[in-house]
Amino acid sequence: FCTCAECKAKNEAAGGTAMGSLLVFINEIARRVREKYPDRDIDIMTYAYKETTIAPDPSFVTPEDNVVIVLCMMDGACFNHAYNDPSCEHNSETYKNMQAWSRICKKFAIYDYSYNHSSYVASVGPDINVMWDNFQAFKELGCIGLLFEGEHLTETGEFCELRNYLINRLMWTPDVSREQFIKWRDEFLADYYGEAA
Repeated sequence: FCTCAECKAKNEAAGGTAMGSLLVFINEIARRVREKYPDRDIDIMTYAYKETTIAPDPSFVTPEDNVVIVLCMMDGACFNHAYNDPSCEHNSETYKNMQAWSRICKKFAIYDYSYNHSSYVASVGPDINVMWDNFQAFKELGCIGLLFEGEHLTETGEFCELRNYLINRLMWTPDVSREQFIKWRDEFLADYYGEAA
């Protein structure tokens, strides 16, 4: 990111996040796009990722109505606990940031991961156990979209088929009960692994 005096001042005014200068820039593009295409949204450039993950101070800048913020869950998140689990030190901060974004955005989406970047066959963590909880949190935050990056560089990863199945079922029907989610999990395991389930 640019470290010139002007960009640095914007980032400091935004609360110390590089999203300050980036969102000022994105908003300018969004205003110009809205003039020509009033029915279009901008999301390709608005991934809140790495240095831009932290929501900016809304007194400095908020996203234009036609900007979709896609919050990346890569940094700072714990995949062993639900994002809204207050007992998890990492996720309690992560969830506060998710809430901050949801308060200042008209359109807010999540970019999540369902595999282990370090080892594709190693566990990402017991995230299957908290997947239903995370989807409920996404729904409560008013997310308008979800992007899950799954294992894609090897033939198979740790339970990637099961994860993909459950993610897709939840994306299609997020209002299911926890019991129905567990039923989907158990049905997939029985159908896919047979007696080994």
